Amino acid sequence: MMKQILTATTIAILVTSMILAVSLSMTPFADAKKPDKPVKCNNVKIQVRVSNAVNGTEYTATATLNGKTVSKTQTADEDGTLAIPLNFKKLNPCPAVGDAFTGDVNGTPFSGTIDSLKKPNKVSVSL
Repeated sequence: MMKQILTATTIAILVTSMILAVSLSMTPFADAKKPDKPVKCNNVKIQVRVSNAVNGTEYTATATLNGKTVSKTQTADEDGTLAIPLNFKKLNPCPAVGDAFTGDVNGTPFSGTIDSLKKPNKVSVSL
């Protein structure tokens, strides 16, 4: 009689431990992975096309996007149109398509919206 009680108790303990093991393995635990890093945009480009540029004149283009300002000075090597590329590096948070940017070329203002995070966003300025 004592053996039967011990055997029944042992079986009950084994079944209970197996049920607990299965239910615990199915319970989602907090993942041990690292928290997500904020997304950084490495190179959002704006290409400023300056019309009516004069040969030999220095033009400084300045633009602001998401609170970050970049500028670049370039000398026109012929009369007509001048392209000044501006690169915003390591923006955090990453801007979205449709976000606005503003700036100026030698005091002449321009504004535009981000059309692409990968291709240069073009804006024209007439002096």
